[in-house]
Amino acid sequence: MNTVFHTKKDTNRPLRGTIRIENEAFDYELYLLPITGNNASSIEDTIVKRLASRQFKGRPCLGITEDMVRTHIDQNTYSGAGFIWNKRIPNDSASATLQFHNWLTNYPFDPKQLWINDLCREKDPSSSSSTSPVKALFQLFEQITRQYQPHMTHIHLMVDNSFGKEAESNTLQSIYNAYGFHVVPRIETQQLPDAIFMEKRMLPLQQGGKPRRKSFRKSFRKKRRKQTKGKPNNEM
Repeated sequence: MNTVFHTKKDTNRPLRGTIRIENEAFDYELYLLPITGNNASSIEDTIVKRLASRQFKGRPCLGITEDMVRTHIDQNTYSGAGFIWNKRIPNDSASATLQFHNWLTNYPFDPKQLWINDLCREKDPSSSSSTSPVKALFQLFEQITRQYQPHMTHIHLMVDNSFGKEAESNTLQSIYNAYGFHVVPRIETQQLPDAIFMEKRMLPLQQGGKPRRKSFRKSFRKKRRKQTKGKPNNEM
């Protein structure tokens, strides 16, 4: 089962809360996967629709479809799905998925990492905030990881660097550099050869920023499952 967020309670309700950054408040919903409990199928349908309905420049963000999202859910690729929006400007929002997988090496017994995938920012240019919800989303993912898996020190993402996308890749790498990410040297070149891997050392857990539910165990299940990758990020 591909998750680091094990809970004794059902996960059919998202974690909800507010993060404050640079005098802006951001509300969030964070789903922990796999979904368990009553109405699990209905909650999965909600996640599918929310991830697949995102738009960037009038097109589906990252080309993600409902079938793609449902496949990832069915295969337990996702460990979480987060949605965050500016409380003052709700149409300035960001969302992404979390994946627990070892993309850095090709050795089955090496430690896995936590990856931010499928990152997308939706905004109205005429009313967007100067503080990006992506920054708030990164903080949310860091806080949830440090709270429930305190031995983890880094969080990761990948950028598409395939042929024809080099300029966009360089721009995104510069943006993520500003958020504290840096390029990770490749150990295994055969895994996702067109992707640039980046990582960030997470900040210590901040008091007052904890999600409301506190029912997670600080342990891993060792059962392995075939992995599939999420989409590289291309939004800021």
